[in-house]
Amino acid sequence: MAGYFQLGNPLQAQLAKFLRPVNKATSIEGHAWNFLLLGSDNDAKYTFPQVLTQVVIVVRVDPIHNHVTMLSLPRDSWVWVPEANGMYKLDQAFYLGTQHANRFEDGILLTEKTLAEDYGIKIDRYAWIGLDGFAKLINTMGGIDIEVRHPIVDDAYPDDTRQQADPDKADNNAYNYTRLYLPPGPQHLSGAEALKYVRSRHGDLVGDFGRNQRQQQVLEALRQRLTLTNIITHFSSLLNDMQGDTYTDLDTSELLNLANFARTLDTHTIERITLGPGQNEQDYGIAQEIYDATTDTTQAVILPECAALQPLLNRVFALAASTHSCNVQDRNPGTEYTPPPPSPSEPGATSTITPLPTGPSEPGATSTITPLPTGPSEFDATPTIMPLPAQPTQPPDGP
Repeated sequence: MAGYFQLGNPLQAQLAKFLRPVNKATSIEGHAWNFLLLGSDNDAKYTFPQVLTQVVIVVRVDPIHNHVTMLSLPRDSWVWVPEANGMYKLDQAFYLGTQHANRFEDGILLTEKTLAEDYGIKIDRYAWIGLDGFAKLINTMGGIDIEVRHPIVDDAYPDDTRQQADPDKADNNAYNYTRLYLPPGPQHLSGAEALKYVRSRHGDLVGDFGRNQRQQQVLEALRQRLTLTNIITHFSSLLNDMQGDTYTDLDTSELLNLANFARTLDTHTIERITLGPGQNEQDYGIAQEIYDATTDTTQAVILPECAALQPLLNRVFALAASTHSCNVQDRNPGTEYTPPPPSPSEPGATSTITPLPTGPSEPGATSTITPLPTGPSEFDATPTIMPLPAQPTQPPDGP
């Protein structure tokens, strides 16, 4: 008891700084539950909490069968956002939720409602992390070791995060760009390098599908670094580094139980899935261009394909086989879910996705929200690397 009062109370007081409850109606103890992980663009282009979510991953945790499933949802997924009453990119759901009262919790709630209505996924707990916090966490743990499966070449990587973890970026311009190159093979990555690895979207040989795989790969590498010895050794630094950059509604006992479960989890029991355009049996979406009346632009998006998604969702989330879990296409009846023509493979061939217009809205176009800045999708429809100019005259990156 003396040890608890000396260590337990200060620990809970420190962990409580990360808690931002939203709506916890049920316990997660003793059964499978769904954990929403959000990674946000909290760089200088946005004002917290009105940020976009670059990473959306639902983690299905099953402690009974010692199994974990990671489902990455591409940020460009074209989904129905309740309360906003319209079709938007998934990364806008959090942003839209904060518009009315500028509340962080409302962004979480609207993202959870979007996943529930469109995919039938009920979220039990969440965690949110900003870009800077992600880099600082990895630096504190001494970096991560990963296998880069193929070269990453990005001539227009956004050099915009103003990372406290990287002193050279303390006064960085929010609209700077830099060239990124990561060679294939075993790599030891610092926090800033790991952030570039998961964030780059212009130079992956398999486009957005590869980016989602990289995000899951780095999370697994980070889990391996979060050993009990490392956590105890760096505990004070971890808590200091993550304040203001990480929030969750897992309470302190749930956090400790989850950490203990993750520590003993066998890597081979983790199933990794991306709910977007992919290869063979992991093809759950279609890359399309659609007209978005709220911004008066043509948007390159990913249309979730329910025929392929629904059996998967029902299996992963233990729903009856007849459950109508995927509702995205029902909400979007005016859009044709037609696969685009195959990307050209000849040398010098160009992508079928055209640049998005950036002109002003036409008179009469209405929207219930403040228009977001727009730009090309994160999905790269061309399987070959198409280098961009080293110093682009117009920012090629969207929100």
